[in-house]
Amino acid sequence: RGLLAVAAAAAGDAIAERVEQYIATWRRDRTQSSRMLLLLLAARHDEPSLRVLLATAQRCPTESVRREAERLVTQVATERGWTRGELADRTLPTAGLIQVAGRVARPFDLGARILHGVLDAKLQLLLELEDGTRTKTFPAQEPNDDASLARAAKKAFNAAKREVKAAVATHEVRLYEAMCARERWPVPAWRASLATHPLAGRMGGRLVWAAYAGNERVAVFRPTEDARYVDAAGREVELDAGWTVEVVHGSTLPPVLDAQWREATKGTAVLFPQLGRPPYPLDDSVARRTMVEGPGKAGVKAFALRKAMKALGYARGYVDDGGEFVDYARTFSWLGLEARLHFSGNRIPEENREVTLFGISLRPTSDPDARARWAAPIGQELPLADAPPVLLSELAAHLRRAAGA
Repeated sequence: RGLLAVAAAAAGDAIAERVEQYIATWRRDRTQSSRMLLLLLAARHDEPSLRVLLATAQRCPTESVRREAERLVTQVATERGWTRGELADRTLPTAGLIQVAGRVARPFDLGARILHGVLDAKLQLLLELEDGTRTKTFPAQEPNDDASLARAAKKAFNAAKREVKAAVATHEVRLYEAMCARERWPVPAWRASLATHPLAGRMGGRLVWAAYAGNERVAVFRPTEDARYVDAAGREVELDAGWTVEVVHGSTLPPVLDAQWREATKGTAVLFPQLGRPPYPLDDSVARRTMVEGPGKAGVKAFALRKAMKALGYARGYVDDGGEFVDYARTFSWLGLEARLHFSGNRIPEENREVTLFGISLRPTSDPDARARWAAPIGQELPLADAPPVLLSELAAHLRRAAGA
């Protein structure tokens, strides 16, 4: 710990990437060391360190390491007087992207020429050459380039590519879980930290949003690349500073409005599916259950199921001493909930057997905030009546995708 304290105080920004690489490699075999390195990141409070800490809290498959990251994210946010969501929004890196000639780009100075890093349709950072072509790799040095500037520009471009990739992955999860929780931002805070952010702004433009005056929905809109907000008919929407905004989900819209927006966004890039998601039916008998039940479909191939669940952010669940596992799990860290898809099981090494799907259950995580938020004790399944309705609709969609595997 003494050596890590020196590193926390004296190391440069590159320490965050080295910690990230170490945890990715050794999180299973050197769990305690990985947790100690998370303490180092929490002590530094710089953007690269907080980015790695947030990413570990959201996506690390090793439960003890992920829980430690969640605890430290909550601790850092509390020290700053923010929520975890505010911490994520306010520390989202820009990767050096700025507004250049009416577009989001990052200049790289090579002395005799300036090249620009730009975002492509997949939100990846590419380099735009002088003739307008784009490339993933930095071009060879030309005779008129300044050698030291060219080397520094190449290094900066490669670092920015990694930063953009990590930031997009982390912020997409943040926005998706905010949709499931129906989290709302005050309009001024949303504009300051998200709408005008060079990366988050591009991501937000691929989503449909709703504006509220109190609890009354007053507008549904989508941001445009020229910093306007338009409704499904293309009419401009003015946002009042006293309103709040949230990421729209199809289950919260009237069917007619949901259909209008599906038509309006047809053929456009989306960050993740929002529309065409019906509410999960919760009558009295269903509300007392603890499992979102699917079609009970048998005959799903195990390898196809594994691929589908990985794409949805789920990882293989607990493997017993006999090498058997019977579920896939995904943590919704912003909600303090863990979803488990239950099926008839497989074994290690995995076999491409036919399996039967049973359903998805929810239980609180061990995060202290989760204990205060949810009525069920840690490790006990949550009654569906207590779960966020949008999340239930999403879990039903996950089951349909799993059955379709």
